[in-house]
Amino acid sequence: MPDHADHHFLSYSVKPYQFLLSEDCPKRTALIAGITADAIPGTVIKSSRRRNVFILDATVIKKYVFRNLSDILHSHRYGNYEFECSRRYIATFGQCTGVRIPRLYGYFYAPAWIFFSSANGIITEYIANTRYLQTDELPLAATLFGNMFRKGIYHPDMQIKNILYDEKNGILYPIDFIGCNFLTEPNPETLIIMLARFAYTAHASNEQAKNLLRATLNLLPQFNHSIEQSCKCLEKLLQMGVPITTHQRKKIIFLPKQIRKIFNT
Repeated sequence: MPDHADHHFLSYSVKPYQFLLSEDCPKRTALIAGITADAIPGTVIKSSRRRNVFILDATVIKKYVFRNLSDILHSHRYGNYEFECSRRYIATFGQCTGVRIPRLYGYFYAPAWIFFSSANGIITEYIANTRYLQTDELPLAATLFGNMFRKGIYHPDMQIKNILYDEKNGILYPIDFIGCNFLTEPNPETLIIMLARFAYTAHASNEQAKNLLRATLNLLPQFNHSIEQSCKCLEKLLQMGVPITTHQRKKIIFLPKQIRKIFNT
């Protein structure tokens, strides 16, 4: 289980599961019962061989289940990794006007040997009355990308379905932080890659992608590359097809050499 040093999370044990739940986690008894049940309760959002995502009592539960040896041996790459990434993202991101991160309510796992688990996952706040951004609305995400750049956050899975939008209140809710990297200082290349991935998954035109880029750079007077250079790099990345991955723990992917030359001229 992750480090218990954070006093805002409390430990619970309901065999065969161990829980680490925040002090403000709602309806803990019902959540524990739902997570430990064999069937998936509540409203199912996604369901696959290994991952089930469902809504239960104003929370979103992402539960990974590992039934074969290969999955169990890689179980540490899922729930506990996502929990630690989420905690660090929340702490690093801080406050940003027009952006709110859903509350992280907890982590759970069913032990299998010393370092592995047969199931694990996280519990987060459910945000109702939201939708995905539309392609012509991409510049609305500029404040989010600008803040991630300033704080040195590099999210390798930055796609349009990882941002929810509350149109009535004008608030963005970023979700799914597994695989995030936290750099010692802002890196311009990672910003261009994140923007390209976001535009690519939104099926944006070159001009729509550039509108997002311009809106973001207008918030970053410290960005030391011209808008023209940045637009050329973004367009080249979109032409190449932008890889999307949730696992870049060992090596962060930066701009290809041929595009880096354009970026630095």
